[in-house]
Amino acid sequence: MLIEEQEQEEINLELWRICQNFRDETNIRVNYIEYISLLLYLKYLKSDVFNKLYEIRKYYYIAEEIDKEINNIRENTNDKILFNNISFKNITVSRKIGEESVICKTIEQIHSLISNLELKYMESKPYIAMAYEYILMRVANNNELITKGEFYTPKGIAKLLINALDIKEGNSIYDPSSGCGNFLINATRDKNLKVVGKAENLINYNLCLTNIFLHNIKNYDIQCIEKDGITNKNKKYDFVLTNPPFAVKGWKNKYLDNSDIDFFYKFRII
Repeated sequence: MLIEEQEQEEINLELWRICQNFRDETNIRVNYIEYISLLLYLKYLKSDVFNKLYEIRKYYYIAEEIDKEINNIRENTNDKILFNNISFKNITVSRKIGEESVICKTIEQIHSLISNLELKYMESKPYIAMAYEYILMRVANNNELITKGEFYTPKGIAKLLINALDIKEGNSIYDPSSGCGNFLINATRDKNLKVVGKAENLINYNLCLTNIFLHNIKNYDIQCIEKDGITNKNKKYDFVLTNPPFAVKGWKNKYLDNSDIDFFYKFRII
């Protein structure tokens, strides 16, 4: 069922309100989107796990339960770095006696938003994926990530560059500075592609994987330069499309060795 543009805007704003409520009622003033991302990731990867968390949301040790569940996912998927830079247990929450904690309220709000979508449209993931793009844009505009300008390429720019390419079904596309994955997401809007990316740090890695996961992209390989280094040397792709992290001082020395710099200059990327 198609959704009206106004309805999608309402979904976008509701997810944004959930993010803002979480930020305002905790000590997490930057990177709070990672915590919302983790809950969305849990919801769509393991709905039974999220539903269990919803049932015990008022439990005193709910933060520890969330941390335990994402740790189980790291072990089961052999992804040792996924969301390992954040912990719900370390959140400082201020509340009045008898008032629900913000963690409880956030789980309730996400559960309510997604349940209402599924009742109305029989599915929710495509609409949450679009809302997730919206909150990434808002966070970028507000400079509410430690990574700031290095993680987000405006959607319009990504679409403009992608439309200039003759990308075909089954092609591979590589973004050596993938940020939150905007180039990769927009390239696969109506095509099944192999997408490969390098996130500059663990924050971007978490956001990029969540973005790709919510958009239901199956054929992907995202690495984290901060943890994995450069491991795509001598590999070939049909297209290389990127927006280097110009906002990061000395980014060429930090992320690229001489062979990578030569590659970028050869193709006039920098």
